Amino acid sequence: MTLSPTKCKNMVISTLRSLEDLQPLLSNNLPLETVSCHKGFGLILWDTLKWMENTNEIFTKTSKRLHILRVLKRAGVPSTDLICVYNTLVRSVLEYSSAVWATSLPRSLVDQIERIQKHAMRIPFPGHSTANATSLEIRRGTWGFAVLMFF
Repeated sequence: MTLSPTKCKNMVISTLRSLEDLQPLLSNNLPLETVSCHKGFGLILWDTLKWMENTNEIFTKTSKRLHILRVLKRAGVPSTDLICVYNTLVRSVLEYSSAVWATSLPRSLVDQIERIQKHAMRIPFPGHSTANATSLEIRRGTWGFAVLMFF
């Protein structure tokens, strides 16, 4: 198999502080560009395996989609339809590739993701408690197969 050096990148994931001893990867006798971050399939992967940038992108996407929920609520869309829209537009983004990143998130990022879910639930059900909702953390622990229960 031949690789195109203009289309390929090299990312070293290592806990070593110094990577000077590593030889550059070559393709057609040309060195591949070394990168510290790569986005592929909607997932941002850093060579340090930190997930802050990936989580920030999730927050940005879901904030925009929560606005869609608010507009639909003002238009008089029934709560059952709003739940369907939430599951389709917001929850799918919150849980996308969570099998990869969910176990290594710091508590502060987990709490931010939970706040997004609670905020989303207050849109179709204003004034109701969100205590009965299945948390995203629990669903991520079971790889997203639990059913979201609002009441």
